[in-house]
Amino acid sequence: MDSKIFVGVDISKNHLDLATLYKQEPPVLARISNSLSDINEFLASFKKIYKKHSKNIIFCAENMGIYTKFLAAALIKQKIDLYLESPLQIKRSMGIQRAKDDRIDAIKIAEYARKNHLSIRKWEKPRKCVEELATLYSIRRRLLKVKKVLRSSLPTETYFLSTSDRLSRLSYINQTLNAINDDLEKVEQAAAELIKSDKRLDTLRTLIMSVPRIGEVTAAQIIIHTNEFKEFASPKSFASFCGVAPFPWKSGTNIIKRTRVSHFARKELKALLHMAAVGFARNPVGTLGRYYTRKVNEGKNKMSILNAISNKLIHRIFSCVRNNAIYQDN
Repeated sequence: MDSKIFVGVDISKNHLDLATLYKQEPPVLARISNSLSDINEFLASFKKIYKKHSKNIIFCAENMGIYTKFLAAALIKQKIDLYLESPLQIKRSMGIQRAKDDRIDAIKIAEYARKNHLSIRKWEKPRKCVEELATLYSIRRRLLKVKKVLRSSLPTETYFLSTSDRLSRLSYINQTLNAINDDLEKVEQAAAELIKSDKRLDTLRTLIMSVPRIGEVTAAQIIIHTNEFKEFASPKSFASFCGVAPFPWKSGTNIIKRTRVSHFARKELKALLHMAAVGFARNPVGTLGRYYTRKVNEGKNKMSILNAISNKLIHRIFSCVRNNAIYQDN
């Protein structure tokens, strides 16, 4: 491990802060702009300095979506390993921070990579179809957000208007809402056609949706966030990523709190899985439906039960994909 060179990268829209750790030497810090030309220039000089260890260089950064594009492209071209971790996972590893400093964050990320590089997966560039699918669902999310803003403002605004003004205002908003609904339909249709056109995506979609209560949107989001199940080694790690994995909360022998989930989570995925779990509460059929009824009768907290069902859904989904088999509710 001592021969490896770990580079932690704190990414923002305009610049990258980099911290290099090698053996027991002090961290070497640098700041460059977040542009392909500057990153390539940095890598060229970096590889000259560590020429003898070029095969032992590991870059680690928080997965900041589009902001990581130039760094990832440059490292792929140079055949340098990149580990992209959840920002929440890295943030938890940093402990208590009383101030925000990008240089310190870069050092912490490098230390995280040095400590965990054997257990985390090397980043693999998503296939073009997965990137396109992610783009479509990003557009869908923004359209839904605009739709929610328009609809939530209607009751308050129209309450204080005369009938004629109310109808006039509603006509304008309804035109916009209708246009948004049309765009949503087009985006969802494009996403469905994209999945159907790719054999691997279509197979994953079929396997995931064979699990009860898992719909088209949830299946697509799971495919996107797992990068076709390449970025999570186990259902437990993905459940933690989604915020549905329970963690013990204990201290010493006297202070024991109930097991709870972490607030660090992908809220959108958590919400989708929660709605799937709610389906079993409303119509308690099948194994998970009976599980919900049994736990309610035992006096368990309903939200805890729903969270447990979300966790179980993830394990069932991963099992189906791992075994390439349709879910069977025995």
